[in-house]
Amino acid sequence: MDAGAGSGAMGRFALLQGESAGGRQAYEDALRLTGLPIEIKVVDISLPKYIPMRYNLDDNRIEVNSSRKSERALAAQEMAEELFHATDHLGNGYTLSAASPLFDMKNGLLMLELTQHYNHQGYFKEFFDYPLDSFYYGFKPDRIKAEVFARLGVLYFAHPEVLKRELPQAYEVYHELFGLSATDPLNTGYVRSKIWTTSRGASQDGMQSQTKQKYGTDHAASSGKESASELGRLRRTISDVLKSPITGQKAKL
Repeated sequence: MDAGAGSGAMGRFALLQGESAGGRQAYEDALRLTGLPIEIKVVDISLPKYIPMRYNLDDNRIEVNSSRKSERALAAQEMAEELFHATDHLGNGYTLSAASPLFDMKNGLLMLELTQHYNHQGYFKEFFDYPLDSFYYGFKPDRIKAEVFARLGVLYFAHPEVLKRELPQAYEVYHELFGLSATDPLNTGYVRSKIWTTSRGASQDGMQSQTKQKYGTDHAASSGKESASELGRLRRTISDVLKSPITGQKAKL
């Protein structure tokens, strides 16, 4: 899934200085700022100029546009969005967001809050033109759910206090998952009360081999096998908080 258009790097991401050195740097920056336990292959490849980077569901990898020049801050923020897609996607097209009643397009608690915010020209309206501008994008409901899940996650790690002010119900959901808090109102330090960590020891090639083996098996069996890992525990917590089955739902993206 492609990283969408926004209004530039925000909050904690905007503190990163300089130009981007490529996908690997963006990946490391995003991991450091979010703590998401994602070991995934990141490749710099040729992409259409309007796509800065994307999560490739079929190959379970993040592809970064090698010809695009961007600021380090924006690249890290876009990478965080793709990491949320990788967290949401359980393999074989199943996602947690598709199955969550909180993201139901008509009655979902989070979707209703966001839609009202968007329709009333709220603070984050421009950021959510992608994916909510139906005239321009015309995404299917499950694609919108996946993009909203990822973009709310980016906002939580960029601007937790502003998200709390503007979209309080979304803030409560993501705060229950990650517990990000300022260490001191007078500085920019943050701590997480819930830590999802992972080893950085495995090589990308090794991780890609393991990923291909995992996604080549039955979806439900794969979900069960990974439940003891850091990512598996995070996904189980997400499924509980979002009221989604741990096996997710086949998404029409």
